[in-house]
Amino acid sequence: MTEDSTCRIKEIESLKNQIDNLKTSVNTLKLDTENKEMKLAKLAREKEKLSMNLSKIRRSNINLTQQLEEERKFYFKEKETYCHEMNECKKLKRVLSNSNLSSQLDCNEEIKKLKKKLEQTLQTNYNLSVKFLRMKETKNHLSNSLNQVEMEHRRVVNDLKLKIESLTAELKEILNEKFDSPLSPSNKKYLQLINQNSSLVYENLCLQMQVDQLNLTLKQNKIQRTKSETNSRIQNTNKDRRSKRTRTTSTTISEDNKVIKIFERDKRPGLPTVTILNEKEIALKPRSSERRLQLPVINDSKLEVFQISGFQSKTSVPDTTVTRRKSRSAPKIVQSVSFKASPSPTKRNEGG
Repeated sequence: MTEDSTCRIKEIESLKNQIDNLKTSVNTLKLDTENKEMKLAKLAREKEKLSMNLSKIRRSNINLTQQLEEERKFYFKEKETYCHEMNECKKLKRVLSNSNLSSQLDCNEEIKKLKKKLEQTLQTNYNLSVKFLRMKETKNHLSNSLNQVEMEHRRVVNDLKLKIESLTAELKEILNEKFDSPLSPSNKKYLQLINQNSSLVYENLCLQMQVDQLNLTLKQNKIQRTKSETNSRIQNTNKDRRSKRTRTTSTTISEDNKVIKIFERDKRPGLPTVTILNEKEIALKPRSSERRLQLPVINDSKLEVFQISGFQSKTSVPDTTVTRRKSRSAPKIVQSVSFKASPSPTKRNEGG
């Protein structure tokens, strides 16, 4: 019996040791799994970051491809215009080569006249630009002064609002004190009349402020309408001039289309084709409808100053500072401009 009990005790101890070893192994496995889960979470985060970076790179690539396509189209159009100009220069060279010395002298005289005209146009353009700059400076100065005046007006209006509110509050307090005190019926009626008159005066002032604001909006809308009418008239005059020019240049366009280009381009599926359109074929964009006036509607009988007026009080929002623009000093008007003729395209080609 003793031997059996000792054997069992030994077996139990061995089993306990095995259990302890298994527990330690389980704990180590748990730690390993937790570490692996942490690593997997880090990998998932890195994967998300990489996916975001890939999406950004794809967007940038798409934008770059679009820009490259637009630039390719633009430069292709410039190439076509350059070819057209070179063909016109060829025609002029042929005409000048076939002409006599007298025609060359006439051409030189015409060139001199054109140079003089160009000098005059340059002078006028420069003077007009100087006048425009001066007008712009005066406009900026007047706008700054107007903004200052508006700010002062708003400040005065806000002060008056505060004073009126304080006076109305004081009057209400005085009337309440008088009504609480023992008075005769005639005095009470008199105080009631004073209260009614004060409320009516307050409402009249509020309505007058609203009327002034509506008048300002109406004036601004009238100015905008006049501007739109003048712009439409200018556009109509420009259309008439363009139609006259198209009638005169219809014969020259038919002759220019027959001109052979310097080098023909092989049509490819990837490259775009440029077609020169006339002014009649270009569709005009529809004009935007005029803005309608939106006048506020008065609902309540008793109005408040802060609801009617578009100005802000001192307590609610502080006054914004006026941004002053720096005005550049306008240059002086020039009476004479030296003209230098640019080298012809033939000389440039020969020099290149």
